[in-house]
Amino acid sequence: MDQSLDQYSTWQDSYRSAIKDLKYLSRDLNLDLEESFHYPCFLPQRLYQRIKKNGPNSALWKQFIPTNEELKINGSLDPIGDKKNSKGHGIIHRYKSRILFTPTINCPVICRYCFRKNELSTKDEVFKHNLLKLSEYLQKHPEVNEVILTGGDPLILSTKKLKEIAHILKSHGISFLRFHTRTPVILPERIDDEFLNFLKEVSKDFLRVILVLHVNHAEEIDNYTSKKLL
Repeated sequence: MDQSLDQYSTWQDSYRSAIKDLKYLSRDLNLDLEESFHYPCFLPQRLYQRIKKNGPNSALWKQFIPTNEELKINGSLDPIGDKKNSKGHGIIHRYKSRILFTPTINCPVICRYCFRKNELSTKDEVFKHNLLKLSEYLQKHPEVNEVILTGGDPLILSTKKLKEIAHILKSHGISFLRFHTRTPVILPERIDDEFLNFLKEVSKDFLRVILVLHVNHAEEIDNYTSKKLL
């Protein structure tokens, strides 16, 4: 668990090496997390080392370290209406000309406040994508001109897979393509030359391609992340 971070030369390496063992996390941080084992843990090593350095009162710790408070029964099980507006196969149609599509249920990190945590942890059918069904849905709904790729996190997919999805959207005349992602601040290595070239190419196929970066606090951006993103 404490191996040198230098070994993670690619974003895939960083992703695969993430901490998933809550018992290890509980021991390493000297916490009693027994009750909160209900939800899984996924913490990339580079982020984890920063969390430990910043400590329990930091914004990083409060966002990503499990707490027994997560098990309190209050609030809504479907706070943003994913299930209410689900059309199946990873398609969520809430507004007339815009749909959400969830091409993966995986994320670069598990945020403890996640409003989709229940569904993602149980692999709910709402988020199980199907590209053929997406194509069929767009064929039947020509009013849709904007597709938001969310999840999970779309940038956890390979660039090859993202190209496949973009090709389908282009074939249905979609004008606006949006990526909603946390990956660049969690796994900055993901913004590699292949992905940047993909963005350049796909920008020619749509009226606008927008990458919406999910950042909650300045602590999430360190020098390493800044160098990768600028």
